[in-house]
Amino acid sequence: TDLREEGVFEHAIETSWLPPYPPNGNIDFYKIRYTPSGEANYKEVRVDVDRLECSDAAKKNRLCYRVADLEPEQEYTIQVAARTDNGHWSDWSDELTAKTEKQTIPVFERELEVIDTKPNSITLRWEGLSNDQAVHVVGYVLEYKSEADDSEWAEYNGVVKHRKNNNEYKVTVKDLETATLYFFRLKVVGKGDKRGAPGPETKASTSCGKPEEPPSDLQAESIDFDTVKLTWKNPAEDTWKCDAV
Repeated sequence: TDLREEGVFEHAIETSWLPPYPPNGNIDFYKIRYTPSGEANYKEVRVDVDRLECSDAAKKNRLCYRVADLEPEQEYTIQVAARTDNGHWSDWSDELTAKTEKQTIPVFERELEVIDTKPNSITLRWEGLSNDQAVHVVGYVLEYKSEADDSEWAEYNGVVKHRKNNNEYKVTVKDLETATLYFFRLKVVGKGDKRGAPGPETKASTSCGKPEEPPSDLQAESIDFDTVKLTWKNPAEDTWKCDAV
């Protein structure tokens, strides 16, 4: 009876309750069941009564249990039942409703590695968060912007899903301007599409492309019996696809 919340955490809810009275026998086990509120897919845990002693002296007449491995920012419904050593189970207790804390989304603190540059693309690589850091991480978002003063950060191609195995990622950012400096950064994505703060920035430039126009008005002028002077007009600068030719 008197099932109550004693504390909430990102992935756990601490509970306590009073043993049934009269016990009608020697109680040896308890069952704790829990489910996201509004659902009926309960998970059950069976716990020996000796494991339920509260460390707080103020709760010496109560039993304590921490419901763990929960999703952050989720409301749960929790109930408890007792079993006597003759095998009889009590009814389930009244429901306790409690909500876990907000999720803490880690920041990816390593720089991205540039592994290839082309006239219209840049390829980057990174190693994902370790599994203990990524318990409720959904994935990663790669953002980029150019060196232009009016350029703003843009997300490239949605969320890259986190993988528990093969935790190395490679993304080629395409449709970039030739011979242009770009900046890149990564954000971690948590439950509910919540984004963490951006990690450190990495910069890289696209390489020069193929000029769109050749030189024009090519002319040859004889200087002497073994010398010819060639002249031509340079193509327009906006056709170079490079900073210089």
